[in-house]
Amino acid sequence: MDSDLDKLGMALTLTDKEDNGAMIPMGLWQNDNETEGFFVVGRILSLRAFHADALRTTLFAAFNPVKGMEFKSLPKQRFLLKFFHTIDRQRVMEGCPWAFNKNLIVLKSITADENPMHTNLDWCDFHVHAHDLPLSKMTRPVAQFIGNQIGLFKDVDMDDNGGVWGASLRIRVSLNVTQPLPRVLKIRTPLGDEQLVSFTLERLLNFCYLCGCMGHQSKFCPTRFEEGFQDPGDATPYGAWLRATNHLPSRSRTLSSFPVGQPNSHSRPKFIPSSLLHSDSNVRNLRRGADIFDGFPSNPRQPLNLNIPLASPTNSHTPPPNTTHQHIATTPYLSTHISPQNDSPPVSEVHSSIIPHNNTIQTSSPTNLLHYLQSYSPHP
Repeated sequence: MDSDLDKLGMALTLTDKEDNGAMIPMGLWQNDNETEGFFVVGRILSLRAFHADALRTTLFAAFNPVKGMEFKSLPKQRFLLKFFHTIDRQRVMEGCPWAFNKNLIVLKSITADENPMHTNLDWCDFHVHAHDLPLSKMTRPVAQFIGNQIGLFKDVDMDDNGGVWGASLRIRVSLNVTQPLPRVLKIRTPLGDEQLVSFTLERLLNFCYLCGCMGHQSKFCPTRFEEGFQDPGDATPYGAWLRATNHLPSRSRTLSSFPVGQPNSHSRPKFIPSSLLHSDSNVRNLRRGADIFDGFPSNPRQPLNLNIPLASPTNSHTPPPNTTHQHIATTPYLSTHISPQNDSPPVSEVHSSIIPHNNTIQTSSPTNLLHYLQSYSPHP
Protein backbone atom coordinates (compact mmCIF):
# COMPACT_ATOMS: atom_id res chain seq x y z
CA MET A 1 0.00 0.00 0.00
CA ASP A 2 1.45 3.36 -1.04
CA SER A 3 1.93 5.86 1.74
CA ASP A 4 0.65 9.42 1.64
CA LEU A 5 4.25 10.62 1.35
CA ASP A 6 4.82 8.50 -1.76
CA LYS A 7 1.69 9.91 -3.37
CA LEU A 8 2.75 13.43 -2.44
CA GLY A 9 6.28 12.89 -3.78
CA MET A 10 4.91 12.07 -7.23
CA ALA A 11 3.51 15.59 -7.50
CA LEU A 12 6.49 17.44 -5.97
CA THR A 13 9.78 18.56 -7.42
CA LEU A 14 12.57 18.40 -4.83
CA THR A 15 14.97 21.28 -4.39
CA ASP A 16 18.73 20.75 -4.45
CA LYS A 17 18.90 20.89 -0.65
CA GLU A 18 16.09 18.38 -0.27
CA ASP A 19 17.58 16.09 -2.90
CA ASN A 20 21.06 16.01 -1.33
CA GLY A 21 19.80 14.29 1.81
CA ALA A 22 21.68 13.81 5.09
CA MET A 23 24.02 11.02 6.21
CA ILE A 24 23.03 9.61 9.60
CA PRO A 25 25.67 7.94 11.82
CA MET A 26 25.45 4.15 12.10
CA GLY A 27 25.16 4.33 15.87
CA LEU A 28 21.94 6.31 15.56
CA TRP A 29 20.49 4.03 12.89
CA GLN A 30 20.98 0.80 14.84
CA ASN A 31 18.11 -0.58 16.92
CA ASP A 32 18.22 0.11 20.64
CA ASN A 33 16.69 -1.73 23.57
CA GLU A 34 13.55 0.41 23.53
CA THR A 35 12.51 -0.97 20.15
CA GLU A 36 13.13 -4.61 21.03
CA GLY A 37 9.97 -6.67 21.21
CA PHE A 38 7.37 -8.52 19.19
CA PHE A 39 5.09 -6.07 17.40
CA VAL A 40 1.57 -6.38 15.99
CA VAL A 41 -0.23 -3.62 14.11
CA GLY A 42 -4.01 -3.66 13.97
CA ARG A 43 -6.93 -1.86 12.39
CA ILE A 44 -10.59 -1.63 13.39
CA LEU A 45 -12.73 -2.30 10.33
CA SER A 46 -15.46 0.23 11.06
CA LEU A 47 -16.68 3.59 9.86
CA ARG A 48 -16.82 4.86 13.43
CA ALA A 49 -13.79 6.01 15.39
CA PHE A 50 -12.96 3.82 18.39
CA HIS A 51 -12.26 4.89 21.97
CA ALA A 52 -8.60 4.16 22.68
CA ASP A 53 -9.01 3.48 26.41
CA ALA A 54 -11.93 1.11 25.84
CA LEU A 55 -10.01 -0.75 23.15
CA ARG A 56 -6.92 -1.02 25.37
CA THR A 57 -8.95 -2.50 28.22
CA THR A 58 -10.74 -4.93 25.90
CA LEU A 59 -7.54 -6.17 24.26
CA PHE A 60 -5.76 -6.72 27.56
CA ALA A 61 -8.71 -8.74 28.86
CA ALA A 62 -9.06 -10.77 25.65
CA PHE A 63 -5.38 -11.42 24.92
CA ASN A 64 -4.31 -11.90 28.56
CA PRO A 65 -0.56 -11.68 27.77
CA VAL A 66 1.55 -13.63 30.25
CA LYS A 67 4.66 -11.49 29.80
CA GLY A 68 2.87 -8.19 29.30
CA MET A 69 1.85 -5.98 26.42
CA GLU A 70 1.99 -2.29 25.49
CA PHE A 71 -0.67 -0.44 23.50
CA LYS A 72 -0.41 2.71 21.41
CA SER A 73 -3.19 4.35 19.42
CA LEU A 74 -2.40 5.37 15.83
CA PRO A 75 -4.27 7.45 13.22
CA LYS A 76 -6.63 5.98 10.61
CA GLN A 77 -8.29 3.44 12.92
CA ARG A 78 -4.94 1.76 13.65
CA PHE A 79 -3.13 0.76 16.82
CA LEU A 80 0.21 -0.82 17.72
CA LEU A 81 0.84 -3.65 20.19
CA LYS A 82 4.20 -4.60 21.65
CA PHE A 83 4.52 -8.04 23.21
CA PHE A 84 7.46 -9.13 25.34
CA HIS A 85 7.40 -12.81 24.38
CA THR A 86 6.87 -14.50 21.05
CA ILE A 87 4.43 -17.05 22.54
CA ASP A 88 2.02 -14.28 23.55
CA ARG A 89 2.09 -12.82 20.05
CA GLN A 90 1.76 -16.21 18.38
CA ARG A 91 -1.27 -17.10 20.51
CA VAL A 92 -2.98 -13.84 19.57
CA MET A 93 -2.32 -14.28 15.86
CA GLU A 94 -3.57 -17.87 15.90
CA GLY A 95 -6.79 -16.70 17.57
CA CYS A 96 -7.82 -14.46 14.65
CA PRO A 97 -10.31 -13.14 13.84
CA TRP A 98 -10.82 -10.85 16.84
CA ALA A 99 -13.56 -8.28 17.27
CA PHE A 100 -14.24 -5.00 19.04
CA ASN A 101 -17.90 -3.99 19.40
CA LYS A 102 -18.75 -6.65 16.76
CA ASN A 103 -16.35 -5.01 14.29
CA LEU A 104 -13.49 -6.98 12.79
CA ILE A 105 -9.95 -6.35 14.04
CA VAL A 106 -7.33 -6.95 11.34
CA LEU A 107 -3.94 -7.87 12.83
CA LYS A 108 -0.51 -8.39 11.29
CA SER A 109 2.87 -9.17 12.83
CA ILE A 110 5.64 -6.72 11.95
CA THR A 111 9.27 -6.16 12.89
CA ALA A 112 10.87 -3.10 14.42
CA ASP A 113 12.24 -2.18 10.97
CA GLU A 114 8.73 -1.74 9.50
CA ASN A 115 6.45 1.28 9.68
CA PRO A 116 3.03 0.43 11.16
CA MET A 117 1.33 3.13 9.07
CA HIS A 118 2.60 1.61 5.80
CA THR A 119 1.65 -1.99 6.61
CA ASN A 120 -1.02 -3.58 4.44
CA LEU A 121 -3.98 -4.49 6.65
CA ASP A 122 -6.38 -5.78 4.01
CA TRP A 123 -6.07 -9.50 4.83
CA CYS A 124 -7.40 -11.50 7.76
CA ASP A 125 -7.45 -15.22 8.55
CA PHE A 126 -10.78 -17.05 8.78
CA HIS A 127 -11.97 -20.62 9.11
CA VAL A 128 -14.06 -21.32 6.00
CA HIS A 129 -16.30 -24.37 5.65
CA ALA A 130 -16.53 -25.79 2.10
CA HIS A 131 -19.78 -27.73 1.69
CA ASP A 132 -21.30 -30.13 -0.88
CA LEU A 133 -18.06 -31.91 -1.79
CA PRO A 134 -18.00 -35.70 -2.33
CA LEU A 135 -16.08 -37.63 0.31
CA SER A 136 -13.50 -38.70 -2.25
CA LYS A 137 -12.69 -35.05 -2.94
CA MET A 138 -12.25 -34.07 0.70
CA THR A 139 -8.46 -34.12 0.61
CA ARG A 140 -5.72 -31.70 1.53
CA PRO A 141 -4.80 -30.94 -2.13
CA VAL A 142 -8.43 -30.10 -2.94
CA ALA A 143 -8.65 -27.94 0.19
CA GLN A 144 -5.48 -26.11 -0.86
CA PHE A 145 -6.90 -25.53 -4.35
CA ILE A 146 -10.18 -24.15 -2.99
CA GLY A 147 -8.41 -21.97 -0.43
CA ASN A 148 -6.21 -20.35 -3.06
CA GLN A 149 -9.26 -19.66 -5.25
CA ILE A 150 -11.04 -17.59 -2.61
CA GLY A 151 -7.97 -16.21 -0.82
CA LEU A 152 -4.63 -17.46 0.47
CA PHE A 153 -4.60 -21.02 1.77
CA LYS A 154 -3.10 -21.43 5.24
CA ASP A 155 -4.11 -24.85 6.57
CA VAL A 156 -6.89 -27.43 6.70
CA ASP A 157 -8.41 -29.05 9.74
CA MET A 158 -7.46 -32.72 10.17
CA ASP A 159 -8.58 -35.41 12.58
CA ASP A 160 -6.35 -37.57 14.76
CA ASN A 161 -5.73 -39.98 11.88
CA GLY A 162 -4.70 -37.26 9.43
CA GLY A 163 -7.99 -37.27 7.52
CA VAL A 164 -9.82 -34.13 6.42
CA TRP A 165 -13.15 -35.63 5.34
CA GLY A 166 -16.38 -35.02 7.22
CA ALA A 167 -19.51 -32.92 6.86
CA SER A 168 -17.40 -30.19 5.23
CA LEU A 169 -13.83 -29.10 4.62
CA ARG A 170 -12.69 -26.70 7.34
CA ILE A 171 -10.03 -24.56 5.69
CA ARG A 172 -7.94 -21.81 7.24
CA VAL A 173 -7.87 -19.05 4.61
CA SER A 174 -6.63 -15.47 4.56
CA LEU A 175 -9.36 -13.34 2.94
CA ASN A 176 -9.17 -9.83 1.50
CA VAL A 177 -11.48 -7.79 3.73
CA THR A 178 -11.96 -5.15 1.02
CA GLN A 179 -13.64 -7.72 -1.27
CA PRO A 180 -17.06 -9.38 -0.96
CA LEU A 181 -17.24 -12.54 1.12
CA PRO A 182 -17.09 -15.82 -0.81
CA ARG A 183 -20.46 -17.52 -1.20
CA VAL A 184 -19.96 -20.27 -3.79
CA LEU A 185 -17.26 -21.60 -6.10
CA LYS A 186 -18.02 -23.42 -9.34
CA ILE A 187 -15.39 -26.09 -9.97
CA ARG A 188 -15.05 -27.45 -13.50
CA THR A 189 -13.57 -30.93 -13.63
CA PRO A 190 -11.36 -32.28 -16.46
CA LEU A 191 -14.26 -34.59 -17.40
CA GLY A 192 -16.48 -31.62 -18.19
CA ASP A 193 -18.56 -31.85 -15.02
CA GLU A 194 -19.28 -28.96 -12.69
CA GLN A 195 -19.31 -29.03 -8.91
CA LEU A 196 -20.81 -26.13 -6.97
CA VAL A 197 -19.16 -25.60 -3.57
CA SER A 198 -20.85 -23.34 -1.01
CA PHE A 199 -19.11 -21.60 1.88
CA THR A 200 -19.83 -20.56 5.44
CA LEU A 201 -17.44 -18.68 7.72
CA GLU A 202 -16.82 -19.06 11.44
CA ARG A 203 -16.90 -16.04 13.76
CA LEU A 204 -18.19 -13.80 11.00
CA LEU A 205 -18.83 -10.31 12.36
CA ASN A 206 -20.70 -7.30 11.01
CA PHE A 207 -20.91 -7.25 7.23
CA CYS A 208 -23.14 -5.77 4.55
CA TYR A 209 -25.98 -7.91 3.20
CA LEU A 210 -26.03 -5.84 -0.01
CA CYS A 211 -22.41 -5.87 -1.19
CA GLY A 212 -21.01 -8.64 1.05
CA CYS A 213 -18.12 -6.51 2.36
CA MET A 214 -17.09 -6.20 5.99
CA GLY A 215 -16.65 -2.86 7.72
CA HIS A 216 -20.16 -1.48 7.33
CA GLN A 217 -23.77 -2.59 7.52
CA SER A 218 -26.45 -2.51 4.85
CA LYS A 219 -27.89 0.87 5.82
CA PHE A 220 -24.49 2.50 5.25
CA CYS A 221 -23.61 0.60 2.06
CA PRO A 222 -22.20 2.85 -0.71
CA THR A 223 -24.40 1.06 -3.26
CA ARG A 224 -27.46 2.66 -1.68
CA PHE A 225 -26.26 6.06 -2.84
CA GLU A 226 -25.66 5.02 -6.44
CA GLU A 227 -28.01 6.27 -9.10
CA GLY A 228 -30.75 3.81 -9.96
CA PHE A 229 -30.42 1.77 -6.76
CA GLN A 230 -33.43 -0.40 -5.95
CA ASP A 231 -33.84 -1.69 -2.42
CA PRO A 232 -34.17 -5.51 -2.56
CA GLY A 233 -35.85 -5.64 0.84
CA ASP A 234 -35.33 -9.01 2.49
CA ALA A 235 -34.10 -10.63 -0.75
CA THR A 236 -30.50 -9.51 -0.25
CA PRO A 237 -27.70 -11.34 -2.09
CA TYR A 238 -25.94 -11.97 1.23
CA GLY A 239 -27.34 -12.94 4.59
CA ALA A 240 -26.84 -14.49 8.00
CA TRP A 241 -26.69 -17.93 6.37
CA LEU A 242 -23.02 -17.20 5.64
CA ARG A 243 -22.25 -17.62 9.34
CA ALA A 244 -21.03 -21.07 10.29
CA THR A 245 -21.42 -22.66 13.69
CA ASN A 246 -18.20 -22.29 15.65
CA HIS A 247 -16.19 -25.47 15.44
CA LEU A 248 -15.63 -27.47 18.64
CA PRO A 249 -13.01 -30.16 18.00
CA SER A 250 -13.76 -33.54 19.53
CA ARG A 251 -11.20 -34.43 22.16
CA SER A 252 -10.81 -37.70 24.01
CA ARG A 253 -11.24 -37.20 27.75
CA THR A 254 -11.47 -39.48 30.78
CA LEU A 255 -14.75 -39.31 32.68
CA SER A 256 -14.64 -39.90 36.42
CA SER A 257 -17.07 -42.58 37.63
CA PHE A 258 -18.33 -43.57 41.07
CA PRO A 259 -19.42 -46.98 42.38
CA VAL A 260 -23.11 -47.67 42.44
CA GLY A 261 -24.64 -46.28 45.60
CA GLN A 262 -22.41 -43.22 45.95
CA PRO A 263 -24.73 -40.37 46.96
CA ASN A 264 -25.25 -37.63 44.38
CA SER A 265 -22.12 -38.57 42.42
CA HIS A 266 -23.50 -36.99 39.27
CA SER A 267 -24.59 -33.66 40.76
CA ARG A 268 -23.19 -30.42 39.44
CA PRO A 269 -24.11 -26.80 40.18
CA LYS A 270 -26.58 -25.06 37.94
CA PHE A 271 -24.55 -21.83 37.90
CA ILE A 272 -20.85 -21.29 37.21
CA PRO A 273 -19.56 -17.76 37.84
CA SER A 274 -18.54 -16.22 34.53
CA SER A 275 -15.60 -14.51 36.21
CA LEU A 276 -13.95 -17.90 36.66
CA LEU A 277 -14.10 -18.84 32.99
CA HIS A 278 -12.06 -17.54 30.06
CA SER A 279 -14.11 -16.05 27.26
CA ASP A 280 -13.12 -18.88 24.91
CA SER A 281 -13.09 -21.67 27.48
CA ASN A 282 -15.17 -24.81 27.06
CA VAL A 283 -16.35 -26.19 30.40
CA ARG A 284 -16.99 -29.62 28.92
CA ASN A 285 -13.33 -30.01 27.98
CA LEU A 286 -11.90 -29.04 31.37
CA ARG A 287 -10.52 -32.00 33.26
CA ARG A 288 -11.62 -32.75 36.80
CA GLY A 289 -9.24 -31.38 39.39
CA ALA A 290 -7.83 -28.65 37.15
CA ASP A 291 -6.28 -25.47 38.51
CA ILE A 292 -9.44 -23.48 37.79
CA PHE A 293 -12.99 -24.19 38.91
CA ASP A 294 -14.49 -26.67 36.47
CA GLY A 295 -18.05 -26.61 37.73
CA PHE A 296 -17.75 -29.77 39.87
CA PRO A 297 -17.33 -29.91 43.67
CA SER A 298 -13.99 -31.28 44.80
CA ASN A 299 -15.74 -34.17 46.61
CA PRO A 300 -19.16 -35.79 46.09
CA ARG A 301 -21.81 -34.65 48.52
CA GLN A 302 -25.10 -36.02 49.70
CA PRO A 303 -28.32 -34.61 48.27
CA LEU A 304 -29.99 -31.93 50.32
CA ASN A 305 -33.21 -32.93 52.05
CA LEU A 306 -35.46 -29.93 51.50
CA ASN A 307 -38.60 -31.73 52.73
CA ILE A 308 -37.77 -31.45 56.46
CA PRO A 309 -40.28 -29.01 58.04
CA LEU A 310 -38.88 -26.31 60.31
CA ALA A 311 -41.84 -26.39 62.70
CA SER A 312 -45.14 -28.07 63.26
CA PRO A 313 -48.09 -26.69 65.29
CA THR A 314 -48.78 -30.05 66.89
CA ASN A 315 -45.45 -31.80 67.39
CA SER A 316 -41.75 -31.21 67.53
CA HIS A 317 -39.17 -32.35 65.06
CA THR A 318 -35.51 -33.13 65.56
CA PRO A 319 -33.45 -33.18 62.37
CA PRO A 320 -31.39 -36.33 62.06
CA PRO A 321 -27.65 -35.86 62.45
CA ASN A 322 -25.84 -35.36 59.19
CA THR A 323 -22.09 -35.78 59.23
CA THR A 324 -21.62 -34.74 55.62
CA HIS A 325 -21.02 -31.01 55.18
CA GLN A 326 -21.74 -29.20 52.00
CA HIS A 327 -18.57 -27.43 50.90
CA ILE A 328 -16.89 -26.21 47.75
CA ALA A 329 -13.27 -25.55 46.94
CA THR A 330 -13.50 -22.17 45.24
CA THR A 331 -16.64 -20.06 45.62
CA PRO A 332 -18.70 -20.46 48.86
CA TYR A 333 -22.47 -20.37 48.78
CA LEU A 334 -25.15 -20.75 51.40
CA SER A 335 -26.19 -24.24 52.39
CA THR A 336 -29.79 -25.12 53.18
CA HIS A 337 -29.34 -28.15 55.45
CA ILE A 338 -28.81 -28.30 59.21
CA SER A 339 -25.78 -29.95 60.81
CA PRO A 340 -25.20 -30.79 64.51
CA GLN A 341 -23.35 -28.15 66.50
CA ASN A 342 -20.67 -30.50 67.83
CA ASP A 343 -19.54 -31.53 64.35
CA SER A 344 -16.59 -29.36 63.31
CA PRO A 345 -15.98 -28.59 59.63
CA PRO A 346 -12.68 -29.47 57.95
CA VAL A 347 -10.05 -26.77 58.35
CA SER A 348 -8.88 -26.99 54.73
CA GLU A 349 -12.31 -26.37 53.20
CA VAL A 350 -14.65 -23.38 53.14
CA HIS A 351 -17.65 -24.20 55.32
CA SER A 352 -20.89 -22.37 54.69
CA SER A 353 -23.49 -24.31 56.66
CA ILE A 354 -25.79 -22.65 59.19
CA ILE A 355 -25.52 -24.26 62.65
CA PRO A 356 -28.57 -23.90 64.95
CA HIS A 357 -28.11 -23.40 68.71
CA ASN A 358 -30.80 -25.98 69.36
CA ASN A 359 -31.58 -28.76 66.94
CA THR A 360 -34.97 -29.50 68.56
CA ILE A 361 -37.77 -27.23 67.41
CA GLN A 362 -40.72 -26.85 69.74
CA THR A 363 -43.05 -24.11 68.69
CA SER A 364 -46.73 -23.70 68.04
CA SER A 365 -46.92 -20.03 67.05
CA PRO A 366 -45.36 -17.76 64.43
CA THR A 367 -43.73 -15.70 67.22
CA ASN A 368 -41.81 -18.69 68.54
CA LEU A 369 -40.85 -19.68 65.03
CA LEU A 370 -39.52 -16.16 64.34
CA HIS A 371 -37.56 -16.25 67.61
CA TYR A 372 -36.11 -19.62 66.63
CA LEU A 373 -35.05 -18.39 63.19
CA GLN A 374 -33.45 -15.28 64.69
CA SER A 375 -31.42 -17.51 67.02
CA TYR A 376 -29.53 -18.89 64.01
CA SER A 377 -25.99 -17.61 63.67
CA PRO A 378 -23.49 -18.43 60.89
CA HIS A 379 -20.70 -20.77 61.82
CA PRO A 380 -17.41 -18.86 62.17
